[in-house]
Amino acid sequence: MFARLLLLLLLLLGTGLTAASGPKKTIYDGLLRHLFENDTLPYRPGAMPICEPGGKLHVNQDMLLLQLFDLDEPTQMLTVDVWVESIWKDCRLNWDPAKFGGIDNFAIKASEIWFPDLLFFESLHGNFEEGMFIYGEATARVFSDGSVQLGTQAVFKIFCRVDISSFPYDSQQCNITFSSWTKDASTFVLTKKPSDESSSDDHAFQSASNGEWQVEGFPSFNTISSRQVGVDESGGGPGLHGGRVPVASEAEVPVLPGLHAVPLHPAHLAHAVRVPPAG
Repeated sequence: MFARLLLLLLLLLGTGLTAASGPKKTIYDGLLRHLFENDTLPYRPGAMPICEPGGKLHVNQDMLLLQLFDLDEPTQMLTVDVWVESIWKDCRLNWDPAKFGGIDNFAIKASEIWFPDLLFFESLHGNFEEGMFIYGEATARVFSDGSVQLGTQAVFKIFCRVDISSFPYDSQQCNITFSSWTKDASTFVLTKKPSDESSSDDHAFQSASNGEWQVEGFPSFNTISSRQVGVDESGGGPGLHGGRVPVASEAEVPVLPGLHAVPLHPAHLAHAVRVPPAG
């Protein structure tokens, strides 16, 4: 009898220790369950976040030039390192922070939510998929009003038509065109990210230039248009202007005037950069 009581006591103690040492809930578990595990209407990452009939999703787009690596004239290939950012609202991802411990934002892998399938048309990557933004591997930040902020750093290799008639004092312009791969203009609109009036429109680091090309500026997206290619598309792209830094020359090279106009196909949002010759 005593042995049975001892065995029962040990079993009860073991159960208590297991419960005490088991997994604990985080402060985000209830919120994530509320947003993504709703039994009535579970979250579907593949579904575009438009909750009203006839509505459109507006995606604010921005780009920052981190480094101009190279502009190779023989291959007409421009290589740049950039930070690309998209901001939009997902009507399914909003909540009252007061009901969830005051949490007003959280981070989540982009692959677990809807995100825009943006690509750039002038890509020179051998594999087409490599020319697309790898947003799925990035981390997004979701806010209580449904706003989603997603950014990633990427190295782009793009085609740039080079004119060397003024070599070695030439200035080049390279366009980059962004657009959604699957969305059309009836539901998807790519727009310039709003900025306050006091901030500069120059979206390039001062150290972005290399030894041969000097970056004068990288203005933000400033043109929106649309075109017909099978479907109406909404997109946009930057245009890079570059001026060669002369080698072994004491001649003073004047800085070229401001940004050239970038001719765009109807459906693209434009962004431009100028690189003048160094004096």
